Amino acid sequence: VLLSLKESYEEALQRTDVKAIVVTGKGGKFSGGFDISSFGDLHSGKIEQPKVGYISIDILTELLEGATKPSVAAIDGLCLGGGLEVSMACHARISTPTAQLGLPELQLGIIPGFG
Repeated sequence: VLLSLKESYEEALQRTDVKAIVVTGKGGKFSGGFDISSFGDLHSGKIEQPKVGYISIDILTELLEGATKPSVAAIDGLCLGGGLEVSMACHARISTPTAQLGLPELQLGIIPGFG
């Protein structure tokens, strides 16, 4: 999902007809956060381990926060963990009254993954 977000974001930044970027989810959910089932894929070698800091620095900080076009996170439904971190990297956020925002990993004593 993050690599797709990166590709779409880079495309939007290059297009002259795009003046602002809206990041949103689908089906009443912004993002439920990290898919813990992907840990198995990392350990089995099915997917490549990203370099240290790639997501937090390259995607969130340099791409989203450093974008030359304004971005807004349009939050509906669940916005948890990494999804909340993505929304916080946008220049602004707007949500429905029923949106649920949080960092559930804090209840487990885990530091949010994107820094």
